[in-house]
Amino acid sequence: MKALITALTMVFMLHAPSFSQGTNSAKKLIKTFYKEIFEGQKWSDEIVDKYVVYVDSNYEDAVNSVEYFQKGTHESFVAAFKENILNDNIKLIGYEEFKEEDKAKFLRFNPKRYPDIYKLTFADYPPIYVLVKDHQIESFFGFQKEQDDSYLFIIYH
Repeated sequence: MKALITALTMVFMLHAPSFSQGTNSAKKLIKTFYKEIFEGQKWSDEIVDKYVVYVDSNYEDAVNSVEYFQKGTHESFVAAFKENILNDNIKLIGYEEFKEEDKAKFLRFNPKRYPDIYKLTFADYPPIYVLVKDHQIESFFGFQKEQDDSYLFIIYH
């Protein structure tokens, strides 16, 4: 029995850091992605090529979405988002840390993908949900229809 407990403890210890590291690398990816958008040092197509999962037929849509953030600083939401990203004043959490009302937005989503969903919050603005796939951003834009509790990611592939 002692050997079984020791073995289970070892398995947990070996897998727990890898999950945490995966979460931390995804969080770093998300923060770096948005910082590069708002720092203005790279063109939108460079950012899409480097960070976003897309297919050629949706490439322009992905570029336009990045440009929305780059050029939309006249909108209070985008301006506040930019300021909070550049000042590292955002809260970024993974799905496992969501409150139940946030988890409810993804009930129709594939449960196997829950670990790939992240939430950015800042100030008193609505959250931004991000979907990560294979160390790239699969979706950084989405919406929730009125009268529907589900969140829909915009995916470019």
